[in-house]
Amino acid sequence: MAECMRDQIGADLALVGSGSIRKPELGPVVTVRDFMEVFPFQGPVMGFRLTGRQLRHIVTFMLREEAFNDGEECEWFQFSKGFLCEFDRKKHSVISLKMNGKEVEDKDVFTVAMQKYFFDNIGDFLDRPHEEIEKNGRPFEVATNAPNVLEEYLKDHESLKLDSEKRLIIR
Repeated sequence: MAECMRDQIGADLALVGSGSIRKPELGPVVTVRDFMEVFPFQGPVMGFRLTGRQLRHIVTFMLREEAFNDGEECEWFQFSKGFLCEFDRKKHSVISLKMNGKEVEDKDVFTVAMQKYFFDNIGDFLDRPHEEIEKNGRPFEVATNAPNVLEEYLKDHESLKLDSEKRLIIR
């Protein structure tokens, strides 16, 4: 996902499971068939709220050592534009976590969007139980079908160029 503008699905941050992306690139001309080969999974997009503290925990969990080992089964997530994390692998800790250039504080609250499959299994994928997340507010459906959100974005943003914005820096 090139970027997730807040006015598109009402989220500060979108997480797309890398396993949902089935080809390394799309284009330069995109047909419906090409699009469906790259992102074949239908289903809703869920919205929920995370505190800055929870977001920091999730990032630390996702970057656990087994995620770097070949052959280990770990889901990586693509973060939307505006997210920047610097991570110290030796200390296994977040050095800096920013959203839109501002350092994330523990008390900050962010609206996050992700595919329903990953949300339903959030304990396994992000190490946070549903009960904890629901304390921040009731989860809600932001789109009935994830591919529709991406298709609409592509229709509204013709001739996209590869964005080399760094979002995850491992030290």
